[in-house]
Amino acid sequence: MSSQAFSIRYLGRESKLDYKLYEEVASGEKIESRKEMQKLLRHVEDQLYDGVVVMDIDRLGRGENKDWALIKDTFLNSETVIITPNKIYDLEIDNDDVSFDFMSIFARIEYKMIKRRMKQGKEAGAKKGMWTNGKPPFPYYYDKNTRSVLVDETKRPIYRAIVEKYLNGTNLGHIAIWLTDNKIPTPYNIKPDGKNKGWSNITVQRLLASEIHLGYITYGKIRSKRGQVELVPEEERIKVMGTHEKLKTPEEHEVIMERLLKNRMLNPNSRSNIFPLSGLLYCEKCGSRMRFRVGENKKQGQYWSALCYHQYKDGSKCEQRGKVMDADFFNALYDRIIHVDPNILREIELHGSRYNDTQAIIEVKEQELKKAEAGAGQAA
Repeated sequence: MSSQAFSIRYLGRESKLDYKLYEEVASGEKIESRKEMQKLLRHVEDQLYDGVVVMDIDRLGRGENKDWALIKDTFLNSETVIITPNKIYDLEIDNDDVSFDFMSIFARIEYKMIKRRMKQGKEAGAKKGMWTNGKPPFPYYYDKNTRSVLVDETKRPIYRAIVEKYLNGTNLGHIAIWLTDNKIPTPYNIKPDGKNKGWSNITVQRLLASEIHLGYITYGKIRSKRGQVELVPEEERIKVMGTHEKLKTPEEHEVIMERLLKNRMLNPNSRSNIFPLSGLLYCEKCGSRMRFRVGENKKQGQYWSALCYHQYKDGSKCEQRGKVMDADFFNALYDRIIHVDPNILREIELHGSRYNDTQAIIEVKEQELKKAEAGAGQAA
């Protein structure tokens, strides 16, 4: 329990008040990012309480003027008082109303000063090679005791396996499948219910491209202006060699980046290991696009499977079990293509005729437009 929550509980018990505690899990500048504050304001608006206890006025908010206006209107209209250890504010009383306005201004100024000092502290730390960017990437972790970034030894071999597989020609998709099949928790993709979504191509790509594993610390990649996030030019960022352990060599990083850039420049359909039926098969049960994965066993050797990974809104998965793409599969696919449903053919022909009619109308209108333009030119 935080010291503020303890103090509020103590004040409530000493004053013999019936109370309910609203405590934010995460702090935020604006009300829209503070779930508990939103809930409190709804309950105050519904006149559930005679008063709200806070350690200080600035605990209610430090956001923009419109946030303070919302807080003030909610308490004023519901005739709810604000209770602090030093004073009770009744916003229907002029002096308390003016005091509240002054306190809100001071809270905003103080918050800006704190933010500026924190930013200056982070910049100073980054220039010294210290980690100041929150949670470090896989397989690092932040040690609060030493205030340094260390390598999780249980994850070190996994990261090295990812690097070596990619350097040896394994593509991002196959690496992601390998990680998911081995039930290795992802560094980012955790659902709100705590379940792991599995590794994705983009997660593997970000991990491989990261310069943190090369030993660098970069601070100030993005900045926020009036609620809009923008990328900061590289020359304006702070980039120094960090104090943490390197996990790949400059030579490995260069090869990785060359391959990633090459794959980005190529047409997606021309990249290696892309299955010819990608984007053409859809699940008969849920209608989602089927995905392909490669497997291997002693009996069949390497084989491909078509699988459906779709999840419904309630969190349940599609009941489609998938299919190994063997000779029987391709024979059935060939038979389906050769013997197309006549109703489907008629629908295709109907759409084709509509398209042709539309094209003919467009051509006529274009000719009329050219004649009109020519006539206008002669008249001029």
